[in-house]
Amino acid sequence: MPDLLNELKTFNLDPANIKYVIVLRSHSDQAWGVNEVKKVAPSARVIMSAIDWDLLAKDNTPARLKPKKDMVASDGQKVTLGDTTVMLYATPTSTPGNYSAIFPLKDGNQRHVGGMIGGDYMRIVQEGIQLFPDMKTMSTTYIASSKRYKELSEKAGVDAIIHTHAEYDGTFEKIDALRSRKPGEPHPFVSKDDVERFNTMHIECGEAQLAWASE
Repeated sequence: MPDLLNELKTFNLDPANIKYVIVLRSHSDQAWGVNEVKKVAPSARVIMSAIDWDLLAKDNTPARLKPKKDMVASDGQKVTLGDTTVMLYATPTSTPGNYSAIFPLKDGNQRHVGGMIGGDYMRIVQEGIQLFPDMKTMSTTYIASSKRYKELSEKAGVDAIIHTHAEYDGTFEKIDALRSRKPGEPHPFVSKDDVERFNTMHIECGEAQLAWASE
C-alpha cells in the first residue's frame, strides 16, 4: 500500500490530501489497506456498507488491519469532490453488502463515464464468516445485482470499465496502449462495446453458476 500511495506523487497528487476511501467490499484486497491510507491521510473518511462494516468486525481479519467504523454507504449515495460526483449503488455479489460505483471521467476536453462493479466473483465464505446460506442463494443474488448494475451502467452512459482487478479487463495492456496512443486515436479504456460484453458476461456467468448449483 505505501508504494501505491507514493505512486500518486508521479501524477503530482499528494496522498495526504485524500478525502475519502470508498471500500466497495470488505475482502482483504479491498479493506486491509485502509489503515495504511489513514496513516498518510488521518482525516480521510472511510465509506463502506453497513453489512460489510459488520462482516469486517466479526471475521478473522487481523485486528491491526481492521479499520475503525466510519461512514455507512447508502444505495444511490453521492460522494462529491469539486466538480466530480461518484455514485454508489448496492449490488450484493461477492458479499451481501457489496457496492458498485459509477463516476465521470475526463480525457482532455472529452467527457466519459467509468463503471466499477464492486463484486466480480462469488464467494460464500469470507475470513471464517459464511456470507450466503447456500450456493443457490448466492448465485441468484449475484445475477440480480449484475442485471441491476448493467441497467445502471446503460442509464448513466458508462463507456469505460475501471476494474477492481487489473488482470480481468486487460488494464495493463490498456496502459501500455495509452503510452503509445497518438493524438486523435481512441482511448484504450473507452469502449461501450466492451462495457456491454463485460456486463452481459457477468450475468451469464452467474446464470451458469446457478444452473450448476441447482443440479
